[in-house]
Amino acid sequence: MKKIIKYEAKIILCKPYVAILLVINLLYSYYLLSADIILGVSDTAPFSGWSFGKYMGSGALWTLLISLFILAYSRAGKKNVSVLTDVTAISPKKLNLIRSLIVTGFFLVGCLVIFILGCVFLWVMFQSVFIGYYVVSFLLITLPCMGLIIGIGTLVGDARPAVIYACIVLILCVSCLASVRIGTGSGLWHLFDAAGASYYETVSAQLETLEASETPFVINVGYLASRVLYMVLGIAAFAIGFAGAGKKQKDPEIA
Repeated sequence: MKKIIKYEAKIILCKPYVAILLVINLLYSYYLLSADIILGVSDTAPFSGWSFGKYMGSGALWTLLISLFILAYSRAGKKNVSVLTDVTAISPKKLNLIRSLIVTGFFLVGCLVIFILGCVFLWVMFQSVFIGYYVVSFLLITLPCMGLIIGIGTLVGDARPAVIYACIVLILCVSCLASVRIGTGSGLWHLFDAAGASYYETVSAQLETLEASETPFVINVGYLASRVLYMVLGIAAFAIGFAGAGKKQKDPEIA
């Protein structure tokens, strides 16, 4: 099993375009820090939980889309599937799960790098970080996205990569629309914001007071419910996809 995991990780991740996409994402994250977050979010401090949540959510969204792209691209070359399943005792559905977990691991590592980059940047610039707030934002943003990657990867299975590409476009469009609509004060749009970045900017503006003190960092029930919902959707997609793959595998034997 370890050899299979190493082999699949090499096939999926050791590609030039993966490194290029990762570097582009890190440059984009640095751009957010130096051009947007350094000014603060909705008149909050740059090192506040609000600003960091906006930064983390924006970076995680693109890391999610990149991860799904890698997952779709890895589905394009399926010539090695029959070879692996014939030579080893692994089933196609387990092989599919391994690939999804590898890409999920890539997503987590990418988000950890963005997290560390943000903490170091803010410490160097302001000598002040609220690490507890940052960790809360990191977990609320990344865990549901990880569930989505595993769920989509398992549910789609060996279907055409175009299905995953369609999911990428859908997530991007809906997240951008949610970001705009949340600004109008409609909390229900939090349910459609995949990475949850817009919450930190718009809600901090709604909570802003006329006092000179920092806007209190809070996580409201609606936002928390939306993150739990995404996690549940990912788990449900995984359960349906994994069970469905098992049924397909048994059909030839029944016939």
